[in-house]
Amino acid sequence: MRRSAGVAVAAAVALTTGLLGSVAGAADGKVLFGFEKDAQGWGIPDWALEKPDMVGREIVVAKEGVTEGKQALALVVDFPGGKWNGALAEVEEYFDWTPYHALTVDVSLPAEAPAGLKAKLILTVGEEWTWTEMRRSIQLTPGQTTTITVSLAPGSEDWKRTVVDENFRKDVRKLAVRLESNKPAYQGKFYLDNVRLE
Repeated sequence: MRRSAGVAVAAAVALTTGLLGSVAGAADGKVLFGFEKDAQGWGIPDWALEKPDMVGREIVVAKEGVTEGKQALALVVDFPGGKWNGALAEVEEYFDWTPYHALTVDVSLPAEAPAGLKAKLILTVGEEWTWTEMRRSIQLTPGQTTTITVSLAPGSEDWKRTVVDENFRKDVRKLAVRLESNKPAYQGKFYLDNVRLE
């Protein structure tokens, strides 16, 4: 699997790069999930299994799609094509990401996947369990890894309808990745690996 150099989040990466470049004394990076032994608590939520437009079928640990270590997380999907569908993998855990300024996830597609699939990171934050999506979905390239980076820093504009302040990254309840298809049909896997903070 080839890594797409610079194919990461166009608008969000530009913003994140600017923020990271100006942060002095930021914490060293930390890998949150590498999936070396198991799925580390990631799964498909019950509500997504019940909705007809959500087409994630199974989560497995795989030797393909690896960008760090020896294993990655695979989400088995069944996109029928011709309409919008999504597939969601998530982990529920209390996170305090205060020392960090960015969240990064490697998302890989097999070469046989069609063009036109996209991905988006989603956080659930705070005592109100507020669903918070990235401002836009990121185009994925078949046969390649796309590194998606979003800013967690106060003032970030990477998140839809959200004011990002210090409390935003202090109380994260869930982290999710959603694969999306507006038209392409696809039965197969997509891979997540090297979920990290910077």
